[in-house]
Amino acid sequence: MAKEVEGAEVRLLQVPELLSDEVIAAMGATETKKTFAHVPTSTLDELKWADAVIFGTPTRFGDMTA
Repeated sequence: MAKEVEGAEVRLLQVPELLSDEVIAAMGATETKKTFAHVPTSTLDELKWADAVIFGTPTRFGDMTA
């Protein structure tokens, strides 16, 4: 894990949500969104600070979701 590398500073951040709360509710994802409420939202300055950015996305049948 990157956290275990001496001298490394790791930050877990999320990008701002693009969907409205109404759309998230219609998708049945309100509770799931709440589970990530503790993860801070990234700013552009934080992205400039980073030496590396790793993006994660859920998959469906081995491909990125829509």
